Amino acid sequence: MFQLRHHAADLLEIRCFSTWGRGVVVGLMIAGIFLLTMGGKVISLHCTRLGPGTVSCDYRAGWLGLPGATETFEVRGAKLAGEGGIYRVSLITDGGEQPITHVWAGGYWRQRDLTVRINEFLADWERDTLTIVSFYPWYRYLLLVAPLLLGLLLWSLLPIVTLTLQKGGNLTVRRRTWWRVTTHAYPLSAIEAVLLEPRPLRSALLHLRPVALAPRPHALPGLTPRTRARLIALINAF
Repeated sequence: MFQLRHHAADLLEIRCFSTWGRGVVVGLMIAGIFLLTMGGKVISLHCTRLGPGTVSCDYRAGWLGLPGATETFEVRGAKLAGEGGIYRVSLITDGGEQPITHVWAGGYWRQRDLTVRINEFLADWERDTLTIVSFYPWYRYLLLVAPLLLGLLLWSLLPIVTLTLQKGGNLTVRRRTWWRVTTHAYPLSAIEAVLLEPRPLRSALLHLRPVALAPRPHALPGLTPRTRARLIALINAF
């Protein structure tokens, strides 16, 4: 689409950008934030044997590795149970079961192995401590943050093209991304015609006549057939 930023007798400023591209980027970023919010906890466990049959475990759940609140339980065992494709690891304490993770079926075997580790430690009186740094594999967090990073990358690549026409001055074409800005200025008095060339599924091309004035066309993103016609009408009217 294009946005009419300034329209006066001596100045016309138009901004062109892709609405569907922005929609995709915003959707990816929202999905990334949702995934991080719902599944970004880093869960760790540190257990210490206090005496025969007595094990104290410090359970910590921090968001993406940030220090979280620590809870301490006297643990008698651990179990893995679930239904509907979602499994839950629970610590068995004097006060009942304390759920510490919820995982999809894809993480079942890792959670099962961790449950076995806890129970083997509780049964082995010769071991004094057990530390589990994370209940989830490291690559899980890369997958969680991937949509957000991809959205940020695509946002940086989406161009915004601004056309500025000034009576007695220039036609300025300014193309901006996050890390690069290019500006081209052409004397308005030397321009004989302004043309738009449509391209299927790609940005329309802005041509200036005579060709020698601007040998390379400028791509204008987000222009539908209707907006192309409106844009040319605005420029010609100016």
